[in-house]
Amino acid sequence: SSGINAEYGEELTLYKIFGEFEGVSAVEFYNAQVNDQYRAEWDRSVSSLYVVDNITNNREIVYWATRFPFPLKDRDYVFERTHSMTPERIMLESRSITHKAKPVFGDFVRVYKYGAKLV
Repeated sequence: SSGINAEYGEELTLYKIFGEFEGVSAVEFYNAQVNDQYRAEWDRSVSSLYVVDNITNNREIVYWATRFPFPLKDRDYVFERTHSMTPERIMLESRSITHKAKPVFGDFVRVYKYGAKLV
């Protein structure tokens, strides 16, 4: 489906993906998503991943640099991540931002239009 990203004022394509991980509980999945050190161990595409700024207990600014296969250039992201877990629902939401502590540098292509929501 298509939607309008109000911040950029242009049309973007949105994708809704459903999945199931056998043998992985929702809590284990949640913990794997918010534990950046652990993600760097199992995700070989991660070049760098860490929290730049902790805003609250469940809201932080994250830097993520990732390797892309040739002929694509490697990408990096700066995004705000919020997450919460209740007995009824687990939610993770990310959206790209700019942050003075992470200016564009190196050979990475900065991704300025990024968003993800996991429920």
